[in-house]
Amino acid sequence: MFLVTWLVAWLPLLPRRFDLGNFVARLREALTGGYASGLRDIDARQVESLRQVYFTELDNHVPASERSSLVIDKLPLNLVQAGLIHRIFPHARFLFAERHPCDSVLSCFMRAFKINEGMIHFLDLSDAAKLYDRVMSLWTLYRDKHPLSVHTVRYETLISDFEGTVSPCLQFLGLDWDDGVRNYVETAKRRGRISTPSYNQVTQALYSDASGRWQRYRKHLEPVLPVLQPWAERMGYGD
Repeated sequence: MFLVTWLVAWLPLLPRRFDLGNFVARLREALTGGYASGLRDIDARQVESLRQVYFTELDNHVPASERSSLVIDKLPLNLVQAGLIHRIFPHARFLFAERHPCDSVLSCFMRAFKINEGMIHFLDLSDAAKLYDRVMSLWTLYRDKHPLSVHTVRYETLISDFEGTVSPCLQFLGLDWDDGVRNYVETAKRRGRISTPSYNQVTQALYSDASGRWQRYRKHLEPVLPVLQPWAERMGYGD
């Protein structure tokens, strides 16, 4: 779940990050019934108006003249807004990148994130595991209740078979293969400053050292395994 930003950063489609949180803040003001219950009762005219709220905010980051017809809004915690996204953009496609839950939580715990209302949960392993569990529970509920268009990419498979994993991903997005995808290191370097927490990894070749890394920290993760292991089993991971 927490790999989405890193994966999509390889696709040179949207040069700057767009924060969906700003859009949600504006929605709170625009919906007469409040957010999120007001989404249920809006009509087609209001849906179109809310789409324009999104694109107006997007223009502040990437002017229309500089972007393609495909916009990738990359942020892992956008998962909690999947219901909103589907309501306003029913044809939106979701790239869901899964990784062993223990590795996901450990990776986030080890990152020096800028503290905000989401990242503050990664200062403690227990809090990080609880956030993972709640986000995944909400995402599962969305998938059960709405006909979301979802393509799943598995971290471990991406590492072992890059082209075999990315090609179906591009097909899902309606894109042709481009050698720039494989040469993501050079693409990233041409971008100049990279503001994502994994900026140092974007310019490195693929490596497998972080796959299964949680096992080396198993003793420290023991208290949160009851929260994370059910998700690992659900995804088809062994111990």
